Amino acid sequence: MAQRYKARVGSMPARLLDFLKANPDEELTRDDVAQKFDMSATSVHASLEPAVNGGALVFERNEDLHFVYRLPRPGEKLTTKPAQAADWPPMAAQQASGHTRLGIAAIEALSVDDNVPFVPPRTPGASKWEALFKKLERPGQSIQIPMQWKTPVAAQSTKRNAKAKGVKDAPTFRVGNDPGSEHARLWRIT
Repeated sequence: MAQRYKARVGSMPARLLDFLKANPDEELTRDDVAQKFDMSATSVHASLEPAVNGGALVFERNEDLHFVYRLPRPGEKLTTKPAQAADWPPMAAQQASGHTRLGIAAIEALSVDDNVPFVPPRTPGASKWEALFKKLERPGQSIQIPMQWKTPVAAQSTKRNAKAKGVKDAPTFRVGNDPGSEHARLWRIT
């Protein structure tokens, strides 16, 4: 049988173990531990990992799906490797480090969605506004657009107009305020 973890006096694990022994029904999240013991939340798991791996603390997801630290219950046997703090949330800390580490806990926490339409990516080099400009099939047509689209659509219009210079029958466009409304409007000129 493996020897149980023995915390060094005054260490973070020893302080938490003393607190939990005095309050055996408590379970603390990483943020709870950080606040209660005046430390950075990002260093909590690294400080407590030896105690978790040594069986002195349990790190698991509670009924509210929050990862918590608690004392092992009498007779409780740890049958699997303890959950890793970096496993959840799966992207927050990982993006900062540039590493993707997706553990069992993170995978189990994912939900499956039905009937979400797949939107294929646009073809390379195509503008995200391509479909908008294609709606205008002939000169004189226009489309009312939200005011927040005015600047990016105008920029795309300028690019298209520059490419159309000297090209016979190439469409040209203009963007401006829609008369009598709080919207913008895209016009096909040629």
